[in-house]
Amino acid sequence: MADKFDYVRGAAFVVAFFVLGVWSLPSWLIADTVFTAFSGVGLYFRPELTIQLQTHDLKLDILHCHLNRVFGSFLIGSAVVWYFCRLSKDSTVVAALLWSRVMGIFCLLSIIISGHFANRKLFTDKHLWFGVLGNSLWWLANAVQLLKSRPKVREGPNVQSRGITLVCNLNLLMLTLVSLALMAFPLMTTGVKGRKLDKYHLHTAKAVGALVMTFSILMWFVPRFVHKRDVRAVFSGQLLTVVLVYVAKGYMQYTSKILGSDEILGWTLMYLPLLLLPMNGLLLTYRVDTKTAPVTGAETSDSNSQMDKETVQSEAKKES
Repeated sequence: MADKFDYVRGAAFVVAFFVLGVWSLPSWLIADTVFTAFSGVGLYFRPELTIQLQTHDLKLDILHCHLNRVFGSFLIGSAVVWYFCRLSKDSTVVAALLWSRVMGIFCLLSIIISGHFANRKLFTDKHLWFGVLGNSLWWLANAVQLLKSRPKVREGPNVQSRGITLVCNLNLLMLTLVSLALMAFPLMTTGVKGRKLDKYHLHTAKAVGALVMTFSILMWFVPRFVHKRDVRAVFSGQLLTVVLVYVAKGYMQYTSKILGSDEILGWTLMYLPLLLLPMNGLLLTYRVDTKTAPVTGAETSDSNSQMDKETVQSEAKKES
């Protein structure tokens, strides 16, 4: 049963998200960054606290904590992206941030809500108040900001070079495959030989897949970004995420020796493309590629302005 403090905290959640969610877009992007960063750091460094708070009599093991650390890694990575992109003047970047949140959190909510009501004996009321309610408000605030701001996605050819566009498309494919694998086949993607996975293992693996889908949706917009600094922010956030996942995996193996050589190889290869692709993308953003980069609208405007000046000067010479 929920105590009175749960009701107070739940009411505080509602008030905070409604105030920030309907306020200005820059304020909400900062609030989103703080919320995801705080949650991600907590899950990464003290996962057992969240697990014990939201579950009934769960036999906590190293794999429970590891999956929560992976979940926290994706929250920290997305917080980095939001922090560096929050002040972008490119409407496509704003659309990418809001659409990826709305669609990704919708997947996360469907997993959390179905998991809560399908396993009522596993989850406590605090999971309902913080897991279900908190993520519902997170989704609602982003949806409200999306409807209010209605950011436009840049039309026409991609602004970024062919190399960056290729990396983004490959990255999009790999992120989508990993996301679908985690959500559809959690037993296969997180299983460990000689250890039976419980419902919380599978639930958390599916939730990780939903966060991977958020990065996948975000990556779809990246080739249309105007500024390379925004592209670097997305690649940097993903790179940090995967590094944190590898660190968490290394810590789990160092402390428990739970994985066999085949499982270490499989898990390493699963995330390796998600590490190498953003590294290559970052290198390409620092490479000046004038042959493949298309002419932007600003460059076209400057060119036309220069041509108009030259025409006026030539006409003046003729008249004199």
